[in-house]
Amino acid sequence: MASVIYFLLYDDHFSALHRLLTDEVYHFYLGDPVELLLLHPNGDSQVVILGHDLEAGQHVQFVAPQAPGKVHGCAGRSPGAAGHHHDPGL
Repeated sequence: MASVIYFLLYDDHFSALHRLLTDEVYHFYLGDPVELLLLHPNGDSQVVILGHDLEAGQHVQFVAPQAPGKVHGCAGRSPGAAGHHHDPGL
């Protein structure tokens, strides 16, 4: 069984950083782009933009693979709706 979480980010709201226990698949639905921050175990960081502008390198779907010590969180500046799912569910 999988779990799905939908969220709306706006203004200075964000999703707190948390460790990945499983792979998580992010989906972008509507609104302004959402930034996904990945902190890798080796100290590297990566910002993935979830949005509809594929020509600008944004992603409508992105898989954040689980890795020991990897953490991630999301932030948006204007209303942006996204969600993610992981298996097994919580």
